[in-house]
Amino acid sequence: MFTPSLTAVPNAAPLLHPASSKRASLAQLLLTGILLGGVLSGCATQKAQPEDQATEPSLNDTATAGTTTAATQAESAAIEPKPKPASFSQGELLELLSAEFAGQRQQFERARDGYLAAAERTGNPQIAARAAQVSQYMGSYPQATQAARIWLAAEPDNPEVHWQLAQLYMSQRLFLNALEHLSVLQDLTGDSHYELLASTASLGAESDRKKLLDALSQRLVTTPNNPSLWTAAGILEQSLGNNTSALNHYNQALTLAPDSLPAAVFKARMLASGADKRAALTWVDQVLVQHPDHKGMEVLRARLLLNTDQTEAARQAFEDLHRSYPGDHTILLSLGLIEFELELNQDSYNHLLGLLETGAHQPQALYYLGQLSERLGKPDQALSYYAQVEDSREFMPAHLNAAALLAEQQGIQRAVDYLTALRQSHPDKHNELMVLEASLLTDYGHFQGALDRYTHLIDNNPNDAKVIYYRALVAERMNNLPLMEQDLERVIELQPDNADALNALGYTLVDRLHRIEDALPLLKRALVLRPNSPAIIDSLGWAYFKLGDYQQAEPLLQRAFNIVADHEIAAHYGELLWVTGAQQQARKVWRTGLREHADSAIIRATLQRLKVEMDAE
Repeated sequence: MFTPSLTAVPNAAPLLHPASSKRASLAQLLLTGILLGGVLSGCATQKAQPEDQATEPSLNDTATAGTTTAATQAESAAIEPKPKPASFSQGELLELLSAEFAGQRQQFERARDGYLAAAERTGNPQIAARAAQVSQYMGSYPQATQAARIWLAAEPDNPEVHWQLAQLYMSQRLFLNALEHLSVLQDLTGDSHYELLASTASLGAESDRKKLLDALSQRLVTTPNNPSLWTAAGILEQSLGNNTSALNHYNQALTLAPDSLPAAVFKARMLASGADKRAALTWVDQVLVQHPDHKGMEVLRARLLLNTDQTEAARQAFEDLHRSYPGDHTILLSLGLIEFELELNQDSYNHLLGLLETGAHQPQALYYLGQLSERLGKPDQALSYYAQVEDSREFMPAHLNAAALLAEQQGIQRAVDYLTALRQSHPDKHNELMVLEASLLTDYGHFQGALDRYTHLIDNNPNDAKVIYYRALVAERMNNLPLMEQDLERVIELQPDNADALNALGYTLVDRLHRIEDALPLLKRALVLRPNSPAIIDSLGWAYFKLGDYQQAEPLLQRAFNIVADHEIAAHYGELLWVTGAQQQARKVWRTGLREHADSAIIRATLQRLKVEMDAE
């Protein structure tokens, strides 16, 4: 079987370093007299066989991975054509030596140009292969392609050169060109690698994917029994959102080759990305019966267990994976996070601490170690972990938690000082950190300080709708309704479809400013944008109630309460029931709201205003 290397696939590191390759270099060949002997005697030069080559894609979590065995190397060597006789002038030999030594000194541009010039003059396949290798390592794909085509002219039936050109064309997103060489490769070796081509193309432009899919479909007409072609077409169909066609293509590949791992894996991934996670899990279990040691499928199974709320089974699956692959830090992170969710605090802490010591996934490990330390009653330790979190998606929540701890232990001013210092050390996050600061001040009732910070941010960026919205909420807490109305109107001007701003302004106009007719169009628009939002449904129902239109108010308030028994919704719905004569039902609704929020000021105020005694039946 021909075993290709994957040195030119995008995001794959070259396996053969031009300066330190295990392949015998031209300099070594020259110095040992092999090429020189060829010049003197006219005998052929024998190309050294690489010791390290990548195998066919293993399809664990990517489409490329693997290493060859001695047996597959021997098979590859056995099908390689005999090299052609070569003769060089003394000047050409010196030029080759110069290029090789330039590579040894990491003067790659000089090495590339030297080899390429020699390949063009001599047409020698070994020199052309070396020129392609060095060019490819440098990312000089046009030069690598030029060298590979010289190699192709010398050895048109060498599978290795067709594989090299296929990779190079994939790297340059010339997918139809790559397809031509993969087709020749199949004719020469019987091996198909169309899945790799489709996987690479699936990340490209839609127009390129469609063209390649058309080309593959044409080949399927003449070669309908090739499972690799069916799988590749499925990959492209899936990338275009045609999941039904993709599934049919994967199933056809599996009908032709029931043990086809690529088709099974891509089908599993597609099912896992869909809504029916249990069907995906069933299929993955079937795949693992045939391929019990497939790491990628084992990991996917563990994730599907988690997605189907089988959390304990998922924890056991990740624990087994960690035992089998102790060096896989992502598996260790997953295990620690599942244990965190299950509140297996000490187990989670131990695993995340072990992860921290490896240096992998540092932000996540530090953030969750901080939360675990809080759970375990160690606030100082938690603060230490949070403070170490650097640039990542965990940065903001970690430092907000740190500031909250400081506020709780040492007072709000200490927390503000912490965030201020953080802003100075992270100027690129100045605005985000000031928002955190203002949010914390709001939580502690320091409304003016929060308002001042939001105003500072708005002065520097008057179109920041998010910050304007936050200031509006603080203004409402300060009973500064004119500023609140102004800010919400500005948010709606910047973002006409901001349902939260529409609802906030509409509800304020109804409940605080008694301008119900102005509120109705805002609330109706918000409900169109978010038809299942209980807050918006309640606001509109409350507006109709305030207008005395109980017929329109009741179904809205009832629906909002049925979605979520929030205490504010309970206050509104209960009041409507009370004034319409359903007083026993009203008391039941209010009791439900009080169970959820025992100190609800709005329910207590409603009861007082209506002179309702909750103990009365």
